Amino acid sequence: MRLEEYVPTAIARLTARVREHLAVGDDAAALVYLQKQLSLMEQVLDGDPCPPLDAPASIGDHCWRALISAALLDLLGDQWPEPEALPEPWFPMGETGADRAETEKATPAILTRANIFTERQSLRWPPTTAPLT
Repeated sequence: MRLEEYVPTAIARLTARVREHLAVGDDAAALVYLQKQLSLMEQVLDGDPCPPLDAPASIGDHCWRALISAALLDLLGDQWPEPEALPEPWFPMGETGADRAETEKATPAILTRANIFTERQSLRWPPTTAPLT
């Protein structure tokens, strides 16, 4: 499979699987799948430019839609549309209190613009930080 075929297929699969996990209330499985797929796409691209892409089908949940869009923009660069910013800050790994300040400083600008706060490495597999429960 060529890169031009792989990336859109991988993104469509990513959004479908995340939607399935969210539909049954399994946010943790959705996050793990997102982490693994972002890591795999990063390895496949290996710094090569990505072909222009269309946004995938909706996830449903506005926080997750913004997270996936921001993470893909961070990974794919200009080939992905800028996500709409969330109305309230969201910490998908569940940071609270003083941990939030550290996470805010470590969050890539692309995610910050979407009002999502997590370290880039937390969106890769294996993550350097686990979601707080």
